[in-house]
Amino acid sequence: MQVITSWTGGHADALRQALRMTNESFAEHLGVAARTVASWRKDRAITPIPAVQETLDAALERAPDRAKAQFAVLIGQAGHDKRSEYLESFELPGG
Repeated sequence: MQVITSWTGGHADALRQALRMTNESFAEHLGVAARTVASWRKDRAITPIPAVQETLDAALERAPDRAKAQFAVLIGQAGHDKRSEYLESFELPGG
């Protein structure tokens, strides 16, 4: 499972893509403005505010397994096939 220790606009956009959502539907899903999601796509290095970081954590946790797998692939591609410095892997107890 992936854990993002500090979300960036690039991570947020990767989650949007993995969930196969438009800017507008992703914004509604998170409870933020559509222009916020658009700004993440434009400035991939931007760091969302702490409250939104928590919302992104929850959205990733609730995501279907298929979307989590797609997110992991997208994050890996963002680092040119290297693990992102913000990405940690860990094993869940019992599996």
